[in-house]
Amino acid sequence: MAFVDNKPRTINFSRETVGKVLLAADCVTGDLLAYNSGWKLATATTVTSCVVACEDGVIGETINVTPFALIKSITGMTAGTALYTAAAGAYQGSTGKRMGISLSDNEAYVLPVLVPIT
Repeated sequence: MAFVDNKPRTINFSRETVGKVLLAADCVTGDLLAYNSGWKLATATTVTSCVVACEDGVIGETINVTPFALIKSITGMTAGTALYTAAAGAYQGSTGKRMGISLSDNEAYVLPVLVPIT
């Protein structure tokens, strides 16, 4: 099965929220957000640390974010392989910046403060 970042995503666990951030772009639960003249969707080439959106939001709205999460909904992963940043706050199975690890074929531990480690 090919890697697919399905939406909507489910956050099965997060230790705590960092707090609230003011969005400079629309996002959905589980998206990676990076600060670049406002909190926006991270990209495959993001070079700053990120946080995970705990809820859907639109530009100008304040939402909860977390430094790490256990996300379920991505399919086609191989347990133990790295998870990487992709375009528009999404995830991919190769390239980009490493920021998580797959636990099974559809669940991953996301620790975006690892960005920009490659």
